Amino acid sequence: GATPPPQSVGLAIGPASCSAGKAGDFGCSGISLRARLPHGAMGGSDGNDIWGWTDPQTQREYALVGQTTGTAFVDVTDATAPRYLGRLPTQTTASAWRDVKVYQNHAYVVADSAGPHGMQIFDLTRLRFLPSIPTMFTPDAVYTGFANAHNLAIDESTGFAYAVGTNTCNGGLHMIDIRTPESPVFA
Repeated sequence: GATPPPQSVGLAIGPASCSAGKAGDFGCSGISLRARLPHGAMGGSDGNDIWGWTDPQTQREYALVGQTTGTAFVDVTDATAPRYLGRLPTQTTASAWRDVKVYQNHAYVVADSAGPHGMQIFDLTRLRFLPSIPTMFTPDAVYTGFANAHNLAIDESTGFAYAVGTNTCNGGLHMIDIRTPESPVFA
């Protein structure tokens, strides 16, 4: 039979079963759409990255959505009713290249082609108790050892972050000791 159109769940759209290669407006192969939030519902326009974090204390699950104008935080614990909690605006200007990774309950955000953005550091445990939703956040720290980075990798076993495509180190790996999450040090 035909797939019914997606239904609204608050700001979310969905669900839609995968049928004949489509789940709502999206192509699929055996995976149905539980729900989705349009970028406009998360205070942004376009997206370019997504990462996740599970709060070890509450077991709540979050999507960290890289957008052209910042990073959106979405509670996805109930997959059928994602809740947009707020955003961390870009440190400088809009960019189609933003990357987000997590280490020790902190999000690390870099951007390329956004001027002297550096690496934003955000304590994700702040998502536990919000005075209002949505909340406009500020970073807990900003690492300024580079201006821009195209990508970020973190070795969670050692506590080192590796920024790639920066304006330093001839565009190679810019290595940062993040073992003290809000006090990064060039390695």
